[in-house]
Amino acid sequence: MSQIHINYVEEKSLKIPSWRATYVLRPDLLALSASLGQHGFIQPIHVRSSTMEVIDGSERVLLARNVKEIKKSC
Repeated sequence: MSQIHINYVEEKSLKIPSWRATYVLRPDLLALSASLGQHGFIQPIHVRSSTMEVIDGSERVLLARNVKEIKKSC
């Protein structure tokens, strides 16, 4: 079994892929935004280290980039 490596990186170094694994409906996006603003990130963002491409968590990254209240809490 391979080991998990955790690295903390700057948000601006992450690349959002053109493809999306999931589609988040607006009510769910609003709930996610409220949760991130109140609690911060409680799940990791999964990134392909060779390209810095987000493979899980792109909606959370986009919210963090675009919502002032979330930027303050992170």
